[in-house]
Amino acid sequence: MATRYKIATQDRAETFTNKTLTSPVINTPTGIAKSDVGLGNVDNTSNATERAATATLTNKRNTPRVYNTTSTATLTPEISTYDIFELTAQAGALTIANHSTSTPTAGEKMIIRIKDNGTARAISFGTYYRAMGNALPTTTVISKTMYLGFIWNAADNKFDLIALVNEA
Repeated sequence: MATRYKIATQDRAETFTNKTLTSPVINTPTGIAKSDVGLGNVDNTSNATERAATATLTNKRNTPRVYNTTSTATLTPEISTYDIFELTAQAGALTIANHSTSTPTAGEKMIIRIKDNGTARAISFGTYYRAMGNALPTTTVISKTMYLGFIWNAADNKFDLIALVNEA
């Protein structure tokens, strides 16, 4: 696509296609878009200082990353990849294992939602999980949704169970 530019040293507009301009000053016409010059994805926050700065978000949504499967024998919650782990028809005993590749940060939250397939299922936990007020559950409640809310305690290297609720 040929784009028209007016060279400041001339009174006439010329169309340049596949030409190299080495030093003239170019006055771009109004209405030229970033995409016209190959800058379609560039914005004003492209420098490292601004990207590293703390920002306050107002009226913005933080969409959680959700892992969903029907059933698994071992759930290894990789908190670097997901925030919520959903099991929708657990069909056997479940082990909630320690994360293997993730490095949780202090205060990071994780939710696990479990519903069995009509039969109570045993639940066991890896060593990174501990009860805080509520005991870690050992079984599902038949055909009821269970939510487990955890928060990473970096000082103790544990996911603390801070909420446990079952569907009524």
